[in-house]
Amino acid sequence: MTGSYFGLIGAFVGVLAVPSRRIPQLAIHELPLLGLLILVLLGTAAMTVLGLARLRKAQRPLGAG
Repeated sequence: MTGSYFGLIGAFVGVLAVPSRRIPQLAIHELPLLGLLILVLLGTAAMTVLGLARLRKAQRPLGAG
């Protein structure tokens, strides 16, 4: 149930952070910069997911599988 709320918050933040024409203009005029920004975003997301997985694993009781 909380996933839909997080999705709405993420969409709202995206609308506020990136005005309507910035990404298409960046793709046309500064493609390497756009690629770098996408890689940074994906790397941050991957580190967040891996960090949360480690935290969940560390909090699991010893007898649990």
